[in-house]
Amino acid sequence: MAVVEGTTVNDIIGRLQLDSWMGNRLKTAIDGRIVGREETLHDGAELAFLPPVSGG
Repeated sequence: MAVVEGTTVNDIIGRLQLDSWMGNRLKTAIDGRIVGREETLHDGAELAFLPPVSGG
């Protein structure tokens, strides 16, 4: 997805209409590092949405 300089994780969440998913403790990561919603993306960034996990 192409984005303009200064785009934040929150901007992408809105663009993809993921607000309701974020309320379910979905985490975000840029290049493998957990980040907050106000983190700014950089050129070539990999943004991941990480669901909560459970195991046993």
